[in-house]
Amino acid sequence: PSTPEVTVSEEPTTVPEDSSTPAETEPQPELVHKSFFSTPTAVNEQAVISAASLSQVNGALSSASPLVNGSLREMFFVVGEAPLTAQEFMSSAMPGMDSSVFSNDFTAFVYYDENGAWPGYVFMLNKTANPNMDTVLPTNAIEDVTDPASFYLTAVSVPDGSTFKDGTAGGIQTRYLQLDTPGASLNYGWDGDYLIISTSFQGFQKAATALAPVTES
Repeated sequence: PSTPEVTVSEEPTTVPEDSSTPAETEPQPELVHKSFFSTPTAVNEQAVISAASLSQVNGALSSASPLVNGSLREMFFVVGEAPLTAQEFMSSAMPGMDSSVFSNDFTAFVYYDENGAWPGYVFMLNKTANPNMDTVLPTNAIEDVTDPASFYLTAVSVPDGSTFKDGTAGGIQTRYLQLDTPGASLNYGWDGDYLIISTSFQGFQKAATALAPVTES
């Protein structure tokens, strides 16, 4: 009777090892966002929104508590468990923009002053995919937005027949649309590989001075 060779009782040791795998179902820290600012903002926080849209982003930005005048708040957006990409945001805010030339990550901010809260955004050219790309002001994409007021957190007045004009901010060539509301002007311009869009001139300047230099790697 050579049957007593049933020493398979050692098998259970593999069961605890398998039971550790469910931990992989937990949300992994793949929501990696790196700010384009090298100077830390007064507040840097994450907001979960229900859809990849400008209105959802505006809602999150406007619900944040105001900061001291002259301060910047940075906010990073997550839709469900996935980060909001530059491409998703641009398709809602600036449908005419060729978002494929930009990196997936972007930096959203709000500048605070005595006139209110002014949102803005920084995008970076994806030179890894397009090393020979030139920075060209995408006037047709930003200036052709049908409702410039949609970038603002509160109601603003856009003058009839107003057009974008050339300007400068801290040595950066810009284009801007002056609004009738105090403190409100839609500005955009290139600082190296960074495209800065701001709903106020002061906010544009503040964001530009906080930007980190682009490192070639």
